[in-house]
Amino acid sequence: MLGAINTYLSSATPTQRVIVSIWLNLPFLFVFIIGLAASLLIEEWRALLNPFYISSGCVILTVCACIQILMLIRLWPRRRELREIPVSVSLLAFLVATALGCVAILGGNLTYPTNLVMITVVPIGLLLLGLKAVFQGAALGALYLLTNDYLLYHDLVPYAPAYSPQAFETDQYLLLAEMVRTGILYTSVIGYGVIIAILANQADYQREGLIHMVRSDSLTGIANRRHFIARLEQECARQSRTDQPLCLAMIDADHFKKINDRYGHAMGDEVLVAIAEILRSHMRVPEDLPARLGGEEFAILFIDTDLEGAKTVCRRIQETLAQTPFLSDGEVFHVTLSIGLVEARGNEGWGVAADELLSMADDKLYQAKALGRDTVVSTKVAGDEKFASST
Repeated sequence: MLGAINTYLSSATPTQRVIVSIWLNLPFLFVFIIGLAASLLIEEWRALLNPFYISSGCVILTVCACIQILMLIRLWPRRRELREIPVSVSLLAFLVATALGCVAILGGNLTYPTNLVMITVVPIGLLLLGLKAVFQGAALGALYLLTNDYLLYHDLVPYAPAYSPQAFETDQYLLLAEMVRTGILYTSVIGYGVIIAILANQADYQREGLIHMVRSDSLTGIANRRHFIARLEQECARQSRTDQPLCLAMIDADHFKKINDRYGHAMGDEVLVAIAEILRSHMRVPEDLPARLGGEEFAILFIDTDLEGAKTVCRRIQETLAQTPFLSDGEVFHVTLSIGLVEARGNEGWGVAADELLSMADDKLYQAKALGRDTVVSTKVAGDEKFASST
């Protein structure tokens, strides 16, 4: 449920956010309208109420609801448009503030928990419409309440005008007040709790998205150079303490410049994305880490893997890519990879530094290209020792 909400909030257009806000607000308006109208039909309650103010409140809330329904009808065909709709957002903020201000003033904003409902609107607005809409609605709501306080101070309007003077003189008012107070309080607390949970989950979702954005290559979606180097340094430090094998593969797409020149950069990007997907499909998740270091250069960090195991995976990657056809303007072509592979292993507490490991893997990559490309050249290193290379 929360995952679906996060996905929707992350991809919703400005128009869709306004539509959702209206759908969330309309049920509350209908509840208040029906409740006010029904109170005039119950004889015991009618004697405690002021029909003029109750009817006026129903009219105000009904007008707000009708305008929002018209907004729904107008915005629905445009729900997929990406442009901002500031006028609709401001109008919705005005309608919500007016409706809730009306309810708060009718019931007595100082003694009834209607303000909780108004407070609940703040996180909803932040979640769906943004800070500007919340500021507009909050400013208007504050203006309504301050105006009401001014009129009360000068005895121009009664406090809690929805109730007749008789209501404050009988015990019936106390029961009615407690019923309304309790209902609004519990409803607001439950709604507020749900909204807080959604906000907290949305914050986590956005934080995870930012972390992924910082760590990932924008084109291919796998790790970028910065994240890969940081992870390599961590694993080299850990490997020196555990004496476990660690393999680093440096990978380069053969003749990639010719692909760009002949088939275009869009086709080149498609090749890079395909390579990244093949790398990802051959990894142990989350142990191994594939990355794009820049251009057509990729790398793989194999955790707790010896040279033979890493070499097997690298050859499978080469075979998979070599068998993958690429089509451009009716012409089919294939891409191969050159790979330099190094296994590092701790030697009595001594490890291999990350920059040294990168340099060795780069050397092996250049050797692979010098040998005709589409091959793997590998070597082992332990502490300060270096073993013979192999292909």
